[in-house]
Amino acid sequence: MAKIYKKLVFAVFFFPCSFVFSQTTAIPDAEFERQLIAFGYDSDPVINGSILNSEAEAVTELITNGDGITNFEGLEAFKNIKKVNLGRNQFTTLPLENLTALEELSFKDNVILVSLDLSKNIKLKNLDIRSIQA
Repeated sequence: MAKIYKKLVFAVFFFPCSFVFSQTTAIPDAEFERQLIAFGYDSDPVINGSILNSEAEAVTELITNGDGITNFEGLEAFKNIKKVNLGRNQFTTLPLENLTALEELSFKDNVILVSLDLSKNIKLKNLDIRSIQA
């Protein structure tokens, strides 16, 4: 009976704790996740379509160096990010509503962005958007 009790206590305390500490956010764009891994922001070297929330929240600056990202879904998990430079990537939306610490945002040559809502980014000081339209 004592053995069952110990297992039950272990299960009750261990599993909820592991769930809390391993929550993730989806990163559906493989190129976006590849760059997060290359920068050391995503510690799992395998592209698995997600990042630990704790790792995303530790990032304060993101500067992409490739032009192959088409979806920045998952960026909303980077709640403490202050500087974002998205380079020349072509994306239609940008999830910025949770990035209330954001101070700098830049990207260029994006001709497919549909809309950009900056209403929640009250700390934004520097906005640099450059676009070449055909």
